Amino acid sequence: MKKNYAFVFSFLLCFYHGFTQHNVLSVGSVQTLTITNGTLFSADSLVLVPSGNFTLASNALLETPVAVPGIPTNSILRVYYLNNPITFTGSLQLFYRLSELNGNTESALKYSDSTTGNWWLISASSSVNTTSHFVQLNASNEMFVAATATQVGSILPLTLLSFNGNINGANVNLSWTIDQNEEAKNFTVQCSADGQNWKELSVVPGSQVPGVYKYYYSDIDGAETTKLFRIIITSLSGKISFSPVIQITNSNTNTMYVAANKNSASIYFIGKGPQNVRVINAAGQTIYSNNTNGSRYDVNNLLPGFYFVQFELNGAILTKKFVVR
Repeated sequence: MKKNYAFVFSFLLCFYHGFTQHNVLSVGSVQTLTITNGTLFSADSLVLVPSGNFTLASNALLETPVAVPGIPTNSILRVYYLNNPITFTGSLQLFYRLSELNGNTESALKYSDSTTGNWWLISASSSVNTTSHFVQLNASNEMFVAATATQVGSILPLTLLSFNGNINGANVNLSWTIDQNEEAKNFTVQCSADGQNWKELSVVPGSQVPGVYKYYYSDIDGAETTKLFRIIITSLSGKISFSPVIQITNSNTNTMYVAANKNSASIYFIGKGPQNVRVINAAGQTIYSNNTNGSRYDVNNLLPGFYFVQFELNGAILTKKFVVR
């Protein structure tokens, strides 16, 4: 039987060279990725061979060398996270280095994955290849949002139950729910425009309230563009783990930018114009107001300092800061 061997684009490079936590691939809702029946598809060191056509859409795959804490043994130092759960039928293979065993006995390794539940599940029917160094599961409607390998007999708790975000005006409101919350030290909220370069927004301290607990954070001006968000979870023991990456896009906000020149500024809107525009100085005083629907607004006689453009678009009040030097 002839099989297609396509998309083996990154495995060899990543397997033989050093690496750090990174985004492996990202697929949108319009340009989807379909792996045809029997095709060997390798994304980093996670290999899928579907037994029927498999389509990936609105999802992203993240790889991290940070192990999932377990009892009595942690996972290997290679863990994959998806933005959204997928259901897969076919062959699943996860390759690793011997240096990533992290105290696990290779011959006892099993494939392990997680849905949105509280625990990682170790697949007893999976197998390990100690010559080529991979674990394999012949999956039948296997639903998962994260995958790794660990020694048989270990228990890998998944403390992050959910991670969500939504747009409220100019802000992005994030929320995440943690189980075994008494073990959480803090949560580092990060954002990125490209999935490669991450910026720290805030460190939210853990409440240490026992059991399940929900946390909230609001990113000011986060809704002006498409952004990726993730959370780094730090436990009291010092161990860290990463949340899945979520993408927030404000489809209602058209492009707006400000061109400041000495004592004046021009405010441009590309696409739908606003219902009204105001310019507010650092003292909170409105120094310019215009209720017409336009694409350009000129503001003159500005002193050096910080200013804010406040405008209404599609029922939302948005704010943008600019500087006159």
